Amino acid sequence: MERSRPRSSAVISLFGAVLGIGTGVFLAWTGGSLTASGLPDCTTTVPWPRLALFLALAVLIGILASIWPAGRAARLNMLRVISSQ
Repeated sequence: MERSRPRSSAVISLFGAVLGIGTGVFLAWTGGSLTASGLPDCTTTVPWPRLALFLALAVLIGILASIWPAGRAARLNMLRVISSQ
């Protein structure tokens, strides 16, 4: 069970990053299309390598953020925790 915590936190952080990046790209595209008539020289470009780097960093940070709580939970005596509640 402890091995699934870093995996699940990586999935959650990846999901959040995909939602955030998708929302940002959509808003940039929408804003760019709305201002295209007033600013014909401006274009919206999507930096795909940088977005891939952000997704990888989100997964790495999610895994690193789950290591300390998972290690702490692994050291707990579950019977004593259950009996104290």
